[in-house]
Amino acid sequence: MRARIALALTCCLLLGAASSVPAAAAASRFVRLPAAASEALPGLDLAPRFAAAYGGFRWLELDEDDYRRLLASGLPFTEDEEAGSVQIVRYRFDPLVDGEPALGPGEAANDDGPGFHLVQFRGPVTAAWLGELAAAGLEPLQYYPHHAYLVWGAPAATEAAATLPFVRWQGRVHPAYKPALELDGRTGIVRNVDVLFYGEDRVEATLAAITKLGGEVLQHYPAQPDRKFFDAVVALPATAVAEVAAIPNVLWLGVIGPRPILDDEMSSQIVAGNHPGGVPQTGYLSFLNDTLGYDGTGVTWAVIDTGIDYDHPDLGSHIVGGYSFPGACNPAGQPGSDCSGGGHGTHVAGIIGGDATAGHADANGFLYGLGIAPGVGFFAMNSMSASAWPPAGGWQEHSKRAVLGGAPSAATTPGPPARGRTTAIRLRSAPTTSWCGTAISTRRGSSRSSKSSRPATPGRARTR
Repeated sequence: MRARIALALTCCLLLGAASSVPAAAAASRFVRLPAAASEALPGLDLAPRFAAAYGGFRWLELDEDDYRRLLASGLPFTEDEEAGSVQIVRYRFDPLVDGEPALGPGEAANDDGPGFHLVQFRGPVTAAWLGELAAAGLEPLQYYPHHAYLVWGAPAATEAAATLPFVRWQGRVHPAYKPALELDGRTGIVRNVDVLFYGEDRVEATLAAITKLGGEVLQHYPAQPDRKFFDAVVALPATAVAEVAAIPNVLWLGVIGPRPILDDEMSSQIVAGNHPGGVPQTGYLSFLNDTLGYDGTGVTWAVIDTGIDYDHPDLGSHIVGGYSFPGACNPAGQPGSDCSGGGHGTHVAGIIGGDATAGHADANGFLYGLGIAPGVGFFAMNSMSASAWPPAGGWQEHSKRAVLGGAPSAATTPGPPARGRTTAIRLRSAPTTSWCGTAISTRRGSSRSSKSSRPATPGRARTR
């Protein structure tokens, strides 16, 4: 007799409940149900491959039969069609359905020492699950789509972690996964190769290894405040790219252009998935208005940073309010203004919703200053320019002031100490006043080149 889902799953660890059955090679369907709708699940006689409770929603991994039963029930749910796949730089694959990509000679990791591994979870990542990985001897480093984490550790530790009930798969980060697409086809000496590598205690050894392979280290520096990762900018023979990628603590190699490039509208088109044939086109505003039918109008987004420049032509008319923290600048009529020596908050606001009113464009007609949602309203907050850090009143002042200002969502660079991440966070789960939600963290390099082992498409979600 098929096991039924209980009305309430027992809370597990910090975020919610989890139950699992052994993973199958057959493709799964991954869905989210609102918590209220999950009360009707027992009547469907489902036997999920995995189930977990996340407060506002229930996550289910279903086989095809159970998926069709849920679909026929009429219960509201959202299917995450990408949840089983893993993407790292140019490769994208479902490790249980497709297997790992076929690699050529010298492209696979062949050592048994500590190194990078990917651990894919069976649902959205929780802090408790990461804590269990750390307890197993692995160091969680950063998120990868979908529901996966890059970790550093010995193979024995990852093999042990693979037996945890919430782990779907684990595998090595092979040398082939590391070089960016722009390094393909290069010859001779490639200038300004950016080598991202792990370990403050491995800096000198890594630089020496790069030099031994023919690289000239031009400069190196911490990639983030916690000094977990470092960048080395090197002149490197094209023939040495694969050998540098084989250094165990090297994570990524790419090319830094000889000069800065402004590509705001082009970036927006890429993020939106509007790039037929893989080539972004001008016309992002038309795409928003004529195809998608929304551009952020009616949404207020808090920018928690150095503030926003009220006099910026692409942003000023969108600022609907703000809050100046104690000790920060507070010009009359401009709460949350970007203070002298700041600028970063204005930069972040431009990415989110600059409207390109200034009219500047590159030679191909792509508009500078055109953000993702140019109709959005901004609530400006300048805590990073304040006299106290964390702000007076604690971290909760950020969410408190944003919500009081009518901004249920926010973008903030300051996070927990030594994280160095930019975070977009949903401050409230409407229609309740629960101050919890979904946090999405991105680190430097999130726009790096990628190519899939099968065609990569932007993440898709279908709502039922």
